[in-house]
Parts: sequence; C-alpha cells; structure tokens
Amino acid sequence: IFVDKPIIPFAHSTPQKCCIPTFSFQNILPLGENAEKLKEILESLKISTNIDTQEGTLDAIHQTAACEENIGWRTIGQSRRLILVATDGRIKIQGDSRIAGIFRPHDGKCHLNASNYYDKDLYFDYVSLNMVKTVLMNNRISVLFAATKDVRDDFVKISKLWNGVNSDVSLLNQDSSNIIELIENLSQTLLSHISLSIEKNDYFANTYNAICGNSKITNLSVNTCMGIKMGDTVTFNITLKAIKCSSKNLKNQRLNFNINGLSDVIVYFEIKCGCDCTLSNKSDVSV
Repeated sequence: IFVDKPIIPFAHSTPQKCCIPTFSFQNILPLGENAEKLKEILESLKISTNIDTQEGTLDAIHQTAACEENIGWRTIGQSRRLILVATDGRIKIQGDSRIAGIFRPHDGKCHLNASNYYDKDLYFDYVSLNMVKTVLMNNRISVLFAATKDVRDDFVKISKLWNGVNSDVSLLNQDSSNIIELIENLSQTLLSHISLSIEKNDYFANTYNAICGNSKITNLSVNTCMGIKMGDTVTFNITLKAIKCSSKNLKNQRLNFNINGLSDVIVYFEIKCGCDCTLSNKSDVSV
C-alpha cells in the first residue's frame, strides 16, 4: 500500500485525527497462499492521508519490484510475476520532490526496513519512469493498471512508454466495484500473450516465425502469439546468420532469448571466419 512522501507540501504538517500518519510505501504481507490472512489485514487497515491524492505510485512499484526477498517473489521462471496498481491518483516522478528540498537521485535499490516500510523516502527523490521500467524488465514483472476515468489516460501513456514491459490499463469504477472483474480480465489478457525477444548482437542477423497454440499455421516474421490458453503449446523457430567477421575467431558470442515473464535462455556461439584447410602446414616438395 502507498500514499506519498511524508513532507510538506505533499503531506499535512500536523497529525490528522481520523487517519494514521502519511507514509510512502509499506509491504503489509509477503506473497503467499494464505488468502484469509490477507483478507484479515485488508479489513483491519487504517486510512492514511496526504494533501492531495496518493501519488507515490512509482516509488511503490519500484520497491515492490526491487525488493524480491521482502516481497516474496518466486524465482524467475517458476511463475508469472504480476503487480496490480489500483488508483485514482496521478504520479510523481524524478524531480518532483525538489519542491520539498529533496534533490538526491534515487539509487535504484531496495530500501525496506524491518517493518517493511520504504524508509528512504525523505533521502531520495522520486524514481524515474525509466528506472522503474528497467527493474520491471530485469525482474520479469508485468503490471496491471486499474485506474479511474480522470487518470486513466496518464497510465495509458506510461504503459506505452514502457516498451518491453508487459503492461495493460483498464478503467476502474470510482467506487472500485469492478475491481475483481478487472483483475480477472487483465490477468487473462496478459497471461494469454506470449512474446519472444532476442538480445541484439552485431555479429548475427535473425529471422523467426511462430506456431501459436493448436494452430498448424506457421506465422512468418511473427514473435508474438495472442489468445493462448492453459495447456497450449507455442513454438518459435529461429534462424541465425553470421553477418560479420574479424581477424580472430569470435568465441563465446552470447545471445539472450526471452519469453515475456519467464526465465531467459542464454546460448553461446563461436563464429569461425575461415576454413580449417587453410590452417594446415604445407609439406616441402622436392623436384
């Protein structure tokens, strides 16, 4: 759960009788299978407040993605990783905390204390959009935005800027009455989308095609399959062609293949730039 930086002009300078003090982000419960425990905690939560709407969204997403042990994420490849952001507030980004006298750029690391509060909120500026994008991509995390009408377009723009991050945005009712439906629909949309990405390498050109689900049709030059269901098999056929050479054999050339949300497959290659026959010694011939 998140609010904003607990400092003027974002938060009240005096205690509010109806609410607990403002905080940036807290991980109230690590990931697990105890749904009843989560329900109990959510029902007992006390409301916090700040001067406007809660806008520490990016800091919250970043800490959720960066603090893998605290959050309890499973190992990459064992499961899909999803963050649901339900909000009616806009976001603050890098530079916005200068008005509060906080200038130090964020270091991109996890900063949750023993109580699982983000405790560097008054030390670091807000994180940048690119910093959040990087940690989401590196940790293979998808993001589902459920945003109310007046802020939905903001998150659509963010989703487009986060090219390479598996994300989607949907409209949240003002009273959040459709939140369960949105979670089901957005999760299904993201999980049915299988996309292949190949790390760029200057020495290789690649072509690929896909066979999606139960279809027997090969889709040429396609790296994405949509509408995949549980139990479906997706096949990607990849052709690599060496396009460069150097004066020395190129050993241990690395290519990183990734399926969105799952673990990487790393393949090492060696490019031989000449024929072995040119390397054999010539015998002396007497006439």
